[in-house]
Amino acid sequence: MNGLSSSLKLLSGSLRRSGILFAIALGGLIISPGSVIGQPADFEARQQFLSDPLTTEPRDSFLPLIPIRRPLSPLERFELENQLNALDRQSRVLLAAGETNLAFEQWLRELRLRRVLGEAQEMMALERIGTLAWENQRTRATQLITLRLKQIRETFDAQDPREAKKLETLADLFLVLRDQDSALGIYQALLSVAVQEGDIEAQAARLIRIGEIHLDWFEFDAASETYRQLLAIARAEGESVLEEEALKRLVSAFQQGERPAQAIPYQQELIAFYQAQGTDAPIPALEFALAQNYQAVNRPDQAAIHYQAAYAAAQRLQQYGYSSNVLWRLADLYRSLNRYGDALYVLQLLVEVEKQSYNAYGIMNVFDQIAQIYKGQGETEQAIDALREGLILARQLNYRQGYFEEQIQSLTQTKPSE
Repeated sequence: MNGLSSSLKLLSGSLRRSGILFAIALGGLIISPGSVIGQPADFEARQQFLSDPLTTEPRDSFLPLIPIRRPLSPLERFELENQLNALDRQSRVLLAAGETNLAFEQWLRELRLRRVLGEAQEMMALERIGTLAWENQRTRATQLITLRLKQIRETFDAQDPREAKKLETLADLFLVLRDQDSALGIYQALLSVAVQEGDIEAQAARLIRIGEIHLDWFEFDAASETYRQLLAIARAEGESVLEEEALKRLVSAFQQGERPAQAIPYQQELIAFYQAQGTDAPIPALEFALAQNYQAVNRPDQAAIHYQAAYAAAQRLQQYGYSSNVLWRLADLYRSLNRYGDALYVLQLLVEVEKQSYNAYGIMNVFDQIAQIYKGQGETEQAIDALREGLILARQLNYRQGYFEEQIQSLTQTKPSE
């Protein structure tokens, strides 16, 4: 801590001597100590921050004084880069010490000068400092950086395939600053170009990214509409891999939006797709999820059908973990509908499934549930038999013996004498 304080004192002294502690010259952009980075940027500040540092007066002291306008020499660029790297390190020290305003004043100065070193350096600085500005809730810095990104956007042509990657990077930077509209605007422009050129691969990539951005902002309707477009393209072009991706994304969008009724048709289509492809492995999970959605929309009849389908598929594929989960849910469903005979039948199946998995703990719990159903139906003898089976396993596991013994004792005492 003492080392940090000493560094700050030396840094403050250096800044005072260079005249930038109380008035930081960002290529003519003056930020006084009373100004707050969190405040909206005024017109003059915006204009000066966005101006070319090589042509704007007063000239930043980091830039060499040259009598004629020319690019910096390699040696001058090297010196400027070293100065800016040092400024970044100083800013991090200031931020760690709680001198947030001063840290961002310096970072904005650095950012403005990075453009002199070329596009690559500026873009990296925009991402780094933009992320810091957002994380530290620096509204003014975020505004200025966003404006610079928009300025850069005007220099890129979406029609030029060589600039597509740069535009994607720019869109991602807008997202760092939570400017969703600008990011979507870029991807929509790139999508339009892909449509004009008939580039199916590019169209798919753009639509997928647009859908992801909508989901990140909880815009489930917009995301699902985007993925419907993706599905239409896939089917029109006979692209089965893309069709699978579109269906999965549609289901996911509706699930995330907690809209089970809208997810159901696409889950059914996805199951039919896998069946047509002869791909069985995903089907148990899909049938299970479909059954849960039917249960969520109060269609227990359909839920039961798809739980049974999920169980059958899982058993066929020896996916015993899914078999167990499905039967537990199906038994619970039947119990909620007072269909106790069906629930008991399912639980008896579950005993066999748990045996297939060598899951003694699971079998013990199944016998407990069987006993509770029999107990609720007044069938005491059957309940005691199930509890005795559970007790055998409880003793083997050294777990819950007391519970089963107490249950058996209680039912034995209440059992009517013959």
